[in-house]
Amino acid sequence: GVFRTKDITQADLDEETLESVYSGYMQYLPLRDRVGRLVHVYFTHPNAISLKAKLKRMFYMNMVTNEDLETQRKGRVAIGYQVGDGCLEKHPRNDWQMGRLLNALP
Repeated sequence: GVFRTKDITQADLDEETLESVYSGYMQYLPLRDRVGRLVHVYFTHPNAISLKAKLKRMFYMNMVTNEDLETQRKGRVAIGYQVGDGCLEKHPRNDWQMGRLLNALP
């Protein structure tokens, strides 16, 4: 069958998710690594940002960058700095939810 989808735009995101997008806790570096992969850097988020907003933000940002042909060919690499009150080891419930989302991403 044919699947019809709508590209998600910032207009589709709620206020909390937009604040999460612009917070700077998840960024793509302007330069690629030595083999040409997109470099994705993320930092521990304050607990004030809901997990739902974090997951929506991650899905949106990955969807947008997946449109780039070079990223489709060479992929991406992620660097995480998970230290502090919002880290996964202090919130193990977030760990399995994040894993479910990562498995669902194209």
